[in-house]
Amino acid sequence: MIFFDNITIGDGSTSAVNGTTSHTLHLGPNPTKDILCNHSEYILEQVKIHDFTGREVLTIAQVPVGESIDVSTLPEGIYIVNTLVGGKKKYTRLLKY
Repeated sequence: MIFFDNITIGDGSTSAVNGTTSHTLHLGPNPTKDILCNHSEYILEQVKIHDFTGREVLTIAQVPVGESIDVSTLPEGIYIVNTLVGGKKKYTRLLKY
């Protein structure tokens, strides 16, 4: 499921296999000009943002539910957002304008 101004990774389903749960990631708005908010039900344990050359341009240690990431200092472009949620890495694209 993909929303235009929010990023959704996963289908929101859970799994009972080995007691694991699928952690759905919701970051938005996307595209964004200055902030990216954690609309997930989970704390983002770590966030790393990379430009398309692979260079790490921003690292945040933790983003609680409902808190925002300030991306206003990043130049316009497409970025890869690498998050750690529930001990699992999630990747998504971010369009900064």
